[in-house]
Amino acid sequence: MLFLFFAPLVILILGNLIGATSLGTDFVRKRIEKRLGLDCEISRLSWTPWGGGVLRGLKLRSAESSESFAEVGKVTLDPSWKSMLQRKNRFDSLTIEDLTLDLSLEEFREILAARKARPAQTPSRVDQPKPIPEEKKEEGENPETKEPKIIQKKNPEATEVDAPALAVRPEDHFEGTIILKNVDFKLSSISRPELAIQLNDIEAEIPLWGKARSGEIVFSKIQIGNDGNIEKLELPIQWKNQLLEIDESQIHLLGVRLALSVSVRLTQGLPYGISLNFPSQRINFTSMRKNAPPLDIHDFRSQNTLQGYLLHPSLLYGVSQSDVGVTELIDPKDGSLLRFERGRAEVSLNSSGLFSRDFHLIGDQEAVLANGYLSSGGEGSATVRIVAAPERAREYEKRIRAVSRDWTLAFQPLVTPDRLYRDLRFDLSNGALLFDIGKDGKAVSFRQAFDKIQRGYQPAIVPEIP
Repeated sequence: MLFLFFAPLVILILGNLIGATSLGTDFVRKRIEKRLGLDCEISRLSWTPWGGGVLRGLKLRSAESSESFAEVGKVTLDPSWKSMLQRKNRFDSLTIEDLTLDLSLEEFREILAARKARPAQTPSRVDQPKPIPEEKKEEGENPETKEPKIIQKKNPEATEVDAPALAVRPEDHFEGTIILKNVDFKLSSISRPELAIQLNDIEAEIPLWGKARSGEIVFSKIQIGNDGNIEKLELPIQWKNQLLEIDESQIHLLGVRLALSVSVRLTQGLPYGISLNFPSQRINFTSMRKNAPPLDIHDFRSQNTLQGYLLHPSLLYGVSQSDVGVTELIDPKDGSLLRFERGRAEVSLNSSGLFSRDFHLIGDQEAVLANGYLSSGGEGSATVRIVAAPERAREYEKRIRAVSRDWTLAFQPLVTPDRLYRDLRFDLSNGALLFDIGKDGKAVSFRQAFDKIQRGYQPAIVPEIP
């Protein structure tokens, strides 16, 4: 009787002692590293039947980096004993406290590349979702934006034994909840640090299973770039019938109106869908943030959708269609007004990369037309056609030659003599963006050219010897 009375206490003490040593932390660390494909550090583990498991001092980093991009002060997992008896392995609550996530786009790309290069695992066949097919456009179809629907098809190779036990029934009496406390998130770019996005002091209560109910995500502060801020953004969340969603939340961000919809379904692969739409509105960039370009779009509207699988980030598909009405840009060099009457941009995204089928701005005096692609491997190409009246073309050529005598736009006559054009060809490879602005189409570094133009670099003019 004494043994039966003290055995649970002894097991509890021994379990916590092991969790405080490298023996226990290494066991959990290796499981996390195998699952995520990332290097992991854990300071301490502890557990009680009434309070659940507690993990402290979690750090994540990519195999190529010595610095962690994610640090978590404390993770508390309170399991649902009833669901475990039903062999469902769910939790009543998962609390994440003091999380700091600082990730660059370059590092994120390396993490995805490393996951693709990992040795083949042996997961259940039904855990591999089908690739998301692109919607075929019939000839003559009106190119209206259509929100892609997440397609769930049964894997014909799966057997009854392979079927995942992920079905969620609303009649379940226990309720799972993810709780976030004091979370900071930053997404930046090493090459363009001024374009960083920061979400500070995030608090959230996200329902997962059980009966239908609501939750909320609160962002205390959002910073876009160096000077664009918004105070406190609240997004309501709804849970019902395996679907977690943010439904058409109206947001005002830096003076821009937009509608956000997000849905995640608790089935294999965790399929998700995101819709971000901008209703027809006027956007004046100078009123949005400091040092913004003097650009005024009288009528802007855009529809953007993205779908994929959270557990398989490389499988995704998205479309974006934007239209603009009258667009005015003040030339910073001479103060003249550039006016375009209409414009359009069509972009698609899939696992292969980003593709721009059509981009154009059309005006009475000038026009810009472009198309191109950016592959998931970091390579890309684009062609940009500039059409201008002869006097404007001469002005552009004069400015380029003032920066470097070795550069030229070399405009050519269009069909009509009152318009000239130039096709600029851009190529991105091995992290270097080049375009053919040199004489005889010689490639020039776009970054170096942009820096020279920004600084107003004026080299000594050397007379040309005939």
